[in-house]
Parts: sequence; structure tokens; C-alpha cells
Amino acid sequence: MTNLPPKGKYHDRTLGERWLMARGARRAGIIAEERRHAARWHYLSFADDVGFLGAVIVRSHGFLTAVQRATDLGINPGGEVMCQPIPRRDLCRVPADLRNRLLTEAEVRERLEGRRVSEH
Repeated sequence: MTNLPPKGKYHDRTLGERWLMARGARRAGIIAEERRHAARWHYLSFADDVGFLGAVIVRSHGFLTAVQRATDLGINPGGEVMCQPIPRRDLCRVPADLRNRLLTEAEVRERLEGRRVSEH
């Protein structure tokens, strides 16, 4: 069984629908490329026009898989996202209880010394 319409019976798609399909294919290609690399820990910071929404530290293969992991865990607050891989040498500075959950600004400042994990 296939999801394709019978030959010669293509449905008219709007420009928006075609754009979403292309975007989905492009996203799938990027995720496939990310998965070729070893998983590592990533720091994600979320913000909107009002300000900081939270941060998360998740294990993933790259930017898109990190955002997807945060979404799957129910800890993606939305907004714009910045993603930074955590170097292995700095991973010891990240307490296990700060991983895989939404962090507040106070936790980032106090427990991660108010800077990105990869900054010295």
C-alpha cells in the first residue's frame, strides 16, 4: 500500500503545502546527517522577545535532535533556541540533576556559574 495518489491523479497542493513538504524533507536530511555523529551532551537556551524562557541539557547528535529530545521530554518552552555542544572536558561541571529537565535562570546562574557550559 502506498500514500501516493494513482498515476496521473496528483492533488493540487498550495505553495505553503509544497514548502512544508520540502522543509520536512530538508529537516529529515539534516537529522540523518546529525545521527552519523556520536551523541553528546548539548546546552540549549530558550528565549523570546520578553526574555529568557529556560535552558536544558540533553544528550543528542546535534541541533535538531537536541531540540527534538527536549520536545520529547516535555521540557521545550518554545521561543528562539540557541544550542551549544558541551565539550567532554567540561561535562564534569554539569551535575547529573541538571540534565534532561527545564532549568530556571537562577539555576543557570547559581549552578552553572551564569555562563554557558563551554565557557571558562
